[in-house]
Amino acid sequence: MTQNKIKVVILGASGYAGGDLIRMLSSHKNVDIVALSANAKSGISPSKTHSSLFNTNLPEFIKTEDINYDGIDLVFSALPHDNLHNLISQIPELCKVIDLSADFRFSDVNVFNKYYETSHKSPDLAKKSVYGLSEIFKDDIKRSRIVACPGCYPTAVLLPLIPLLRSKIISIEDLIIDAKSGVTGAGRGNKEELMFSEVSESLKPYNIARHRHTPEIEELIKKTTGSEVKINFTPHLVPINRGELVTVYAKTLEKHQAKDAISCLKSFYKNDFFVNLSNEDYPSETSNVRGSNNCLISIFDDRIEGRLIIVATIDNLIKGSSGQAIQNMNIMFGFDEKEGLPEFGLYP
Repeated sequence: MTQNKIKVVILGASGYAGGDLIRMLSSHKNVDIVALSANAKSGISPSKTHSSLFNTNLPEFIKTEDINYDGIDLVFSALPHDNLHNLISQIPELCKVIDLSADFRFSDVNVFNKYYETSHKSPDLAKKSVYGLSEIFKDDIKRSRIVACPGCYPTAVLLPLIPLLRSKIISIEDLIIDAKSGVTGAGRGNKEELMFSEVSESLKPYNIARHRHTPEIEELIKKTTGSEVKINFTPHLVPINRGELVTVYAKTLEKHQAKDAISCLKSFYKNDFFVNLSNEDYPSETSNVRGSNNCLISIFDDRIEGRLIIVATIDNLIKGSSGQAIQNMNIMFGFDEKEGLPEFGLYP
């Protein structure tokens, strides 16, 4: 495919995910950012909202309704859930779309309607969209017009689980997922419970037994195995800006052990740069991947026979959101998959 620059629009560009999209796309050799929307900040320079962009030359924010899609190749939507499905009909069919929200993650919009308490306005397009877990559905992403980027928790959970389920290393029964994420996962809106003085020096679970990422994970496991599944998923808020870590407790099949699971994942991801297995005998930690598009996985035998402990960590804003979106763009347009993406984490 041609390596000429593509013209890109970002909707909802004033949030954390939008800011990371701008930051990474600004250094992408195949991209021109043509327009940025942020309704509440219309007329404001992006550098006034995202301080790291102080030395960039970018268009001012405009209202979403004022976007001109003529000649645009790709639309990134970083709008909150329950927005894009209402306005996607305004985007020309020749424009490809990458959505960072949940609007097009479910092929069955009834599931979306139930968990997001709304009524999906583009059910036919939802059926045609591709789930954008880059390493797993690469071939489908290449051929797609609409890519729905996974949620951050499903990304960290499914990257290790899907290959292990396909290879029948682990069982779908009794999957227990303990998940933790930094406060940026809740977005940039002003919320009292996310103030520094409220989250500092505290760790708490939230949305217990009702988190919206639970049915997303279950749907992908069903697509992988052909079987209905119910998982035990509990997310926690930790007092860090970026970072996400999930610990999965799984039953093994056919007396498989950690060494078999590690071998399976190393083989599965041997040609994928951004998913790696820990080579040391210690669990993955958020500092390994902070600021990068990497997912680091480590696997251990539990002291309970027949069980594995799987630990996966990502940067929730990059591999869990905007970085994976750019990775999907690279796949869709035939660019180098690593182009524009941070390959190494920030430490300390």
